[in-house]
Amino acid sequence: MIHFEKTSVLSACARELYDWHLQPGALEALTPPWEPVRVLNESFVLEEHAELTLELSLGPFKLHWIAHHQNIFPERRFDDIQRKGPFKHWHHQHLFEPLSDETTRMRDVIACSLPGGAIADRLLGWAVRKKLRRLFDYRHQQLYDRFGHAKPAFVTNG
Repeated sequence: MIHFEKTSVLSACARELYDWHLQPGALEALTPPWEPVRVLNESFVLEEHAELTLELSLGPFKLHWIAHHQNIFPERRFDDIQRKGPFKHWHHQHLFEPLSDETTRMRDVIACSLPGGAIADRLLGWAVRKKLRRLFDYRHQQLYDRFGHAKPAFVTNG
């Protein structure tokens, strides 16, 4: 199993960040220009057991990726689990943790495995993590540009 996590603290309340992820075009805004991904069901609405279908281009080949959504807790969390796609297993948790009325810790937590099992994960896991790091660095930068970095909170004893 390959594990990956990206965490950012943003200057927005959890509701604002969560709701922004639900808007049409949000996924496209978070998709880097070098990733050939297209949303096929544009009328997708995030709700329990809804499925999002993406088309990935791998050179001349097209691949459909179907993500099943569950564990939807408004303002706090939603998960997408691959039903069909390039991985043997894919579970992506989108977590929104309010730190204050104006600050949220957002975490993307991914557990995945490649076709070929544990051997493929051991041999190619580094490449998957590198690709995920690049993808989520881009995504989180887009969110920083939109919402801003949260200022560190200083705690004083007094």
